Amino acid sequence: MLFCFEIIQLLVEETNRYYHQHLDTQDERRCALLGITVQDLCLFLAINVQMGHDQRDMLNDYWSALEQYCSAFNGNTTKRDRFCHVLRCLHFSDNKNEHDKTDGRYDRL
Repeated sequence: MLFCFEIIQLLVEETNRYYHQHLDTQDERRCALLGITVQDLCLFLAINVQMGHDQRDMLNDYWSALEQYCSAFNGNTTKRDRFCHVLRCLHFSDNKNEHDKTDGRYDRL
């Protein structure tokens, strides 16, 4: 579990770095969604696992209040906007440490 926790912490750091580097923080709606935490990422991963068991046509359907779509798990776990924020910003590495794309070995790295 400690190994997974370290990976999740690294994902949180890279995701927050990507958000600050590439998204406009002047937008009030996005400012309210700043700061992805370890808990946010764990909830995001839990919902992704659940989505594999309960497939819908559109992402918004997982948070729909319509009777045929209603699922208490997603709505009680996290808000749709927060989930989409994590999805939009999810990042695995620092772009400043990119490999040299002109290197002939780039596609093998």
